[in-house]
Amino acid sequence: MTASIYVMPIRAGKRGEFGALVTELMGARRIEWAESHRRRGVTRQAVFVGTLEGRDMAIVFSESADPEAAFTSIAASDHPFDRWLSGRMSDLLEVRIAVEFLADTAPKPGPWRGWRRFRR
Repeated sequence: MTASIYVMPIRAGKRGEFGALVTELMGARRIEWAESHRRRGVTRQAVFVGTLEGRDMAIVFSESADPEAAFTSIAASDHPFDRWLSGRMSDLLEVRIAVEFLADTAPKPGPWRGWRRFRR
């Protein structure tokens, strides 16, 4: 699986609505959200809210085999839940901010599994 992070400004005055959407996704629509993840190949997702220079930001950590396809497929989906969620995200979020991958310290499969103490 590949991990990715997406950062999107929350539209002015919409932080409360964004929080309510996440609450709805984790509550009443949890099963539909999980099914959407399966359809799009998402194995894990964590949603955060932060503030940068007075602007509220949605930060989404996601794991999938193909992160870009998983992110963009929701807008192209014909499934009613995906259409609803895509519309809600469009109402609440601005355009995704591009981020560049620099490093990942997660252990890799194989005989070397992470950082080890250097031996002299």
